[in-house]
Amino acid sequence: METSEIRQEMIAVAEQMLAGKIGILIGSRQLAVLGSHTELYHTEIFRVFIGIDSQTDDLPLGPSRAYWNEAVLKAKDQEIAAYEASVKEAALKACLQLINSYKIQNAECLTTAEPGAAQDGFR
Repeated sequence: METSEIRQEMIAVAEQMLAGKIGILIGSRQLAVLGSHTELYHTEIFRVFIGIDSQTDDLPLGPSRAYWNEAVLKAKDQEIAAYEASVKEAALKACLQLINSYKIQNAECLTTAEPGAAQDGFR
């Protein structure tokens, strides 16, 4: 995947998190993986997503839930809900920062691009 595609995917995930279409934990996991391929990975923005991913790597999310016992899932779902509530504000703030960071970079690329250069701001 090209850097521009990774950035676009990260923006899409962040926007889905902000819209409540995907959960904070799933979105943070996705962003932590995607972000490892970008220049923002070692910034404060990504420390939020990496931290959430690290703190929840033992929780059943996504397709792995199919392999968990129902009774255990109920207990883990309470744990997921509590943790998600505790990090929601920080995660959504980081989503906004991520989106704004790439929009700023995109705008800078567009204003400094040479004639004939790629105009999408990501190359």
